[in-house]
Amino acid sequence: MKKTLLIMLAMVIGMTAIAYTLQARQAKASSEVRQQTCTVSGVVKSKNGEVLPFVSIVIKERLGKGTTTDIDGKFTITCNYGETLVFKFVGYKDKEQKITNSVNNLVIELGEDTM
Repeated sequence: MKKTLLIMLAMVIGMTAIAYTLQARQAKASSEVRQQTCTVSGVVKSKNGEVLPFVSIVIKERLGKGTTTDIDGKFTITCNYGETLVFKFVGYKDKEQKITNSVNNLVIELGEDTM
């Protein structure tokens, strides 16, 4: 009897833990869906005003999500409000820009890396 009761108790506790885990996953998934997305576009230039082609632009909070500037230094990317774009180009200092709203004419200036 004790063994059966212990087994049943372990099963109930185990099922409760599974239920909590499922609820936590569902809450996380629904909060991710509620994040508002925005489109950001603009141009990346040097401090001298020269457009910089093929600059790497990544979303800091999401690995593997990003884009590059075109031959004219222009870019467009979709991200979530509150995320940070990181602009990287060889020979220049990285620059971070937090996104608080949709921007259509963002101008990013990268300074030369003197190292």
